[in-house]
Amino acid sequence: MADFLPVIGKFIKMKAVSDMCIQKNYPIHEIEGFTCTYALGLDNHPDVRKMREDIFVVEQGFLEEFDEIDKLAEHFVLYERRNPVATGRVYVENEELHIGRIAVAKKYRGRGIGTVMMKILERYASEMGWRTFILSAQTRAVHFYQTLGYEKCGGEHYEEFCPHVMMKKNI
Repeated sequence: MADFLPVIGKFIKMKAVSDMCIQKNYPIHEIEGFTCTYALGLDNHPDVRKMREDIFVVEQGFLEEFDEIDKLAEHFVLYERRNPVATGRVYVENEELHIGRIAVAKKYRGRGIGTVMMKILERYASEMGWRTFILSAQTRAVHFYQTLGYEKCGGEHYEEFCPHVMMKKNI
């Protein structure tokens, strides 16, 4: 059984691979040859763990990267051919939809891959009926999220040693 989910003017074809994982294959004219998968729970998507370890733990120095939310979140990975290039998660907390842990592999940064990942997560959430998205942005990434329509909605706070700010987008 196939569904179609529009993303950036194209379509994502979704088909079940297992009970816990959905494989989505889609052509996007800007990044032809990319695919995206998602799974409920971090343990069901090992590429997510590897990417987040590489980017948040090794590269950025976070010690407490993985949390209880990982068990409940939908985790997404964007691939170029079979190489994971970006990841992100969505979850519901306090009756709000949260997007988080957006990460792009170093050699893919500056190519619009982060924007594509965000559009996929937003489209997924909107298809589930959500119209407001919340995220906690590293302060160095605030401008990126502002270009996607997010606005600051709280003061600065720290996650480990890193300053963050809450942001929100209504669609």
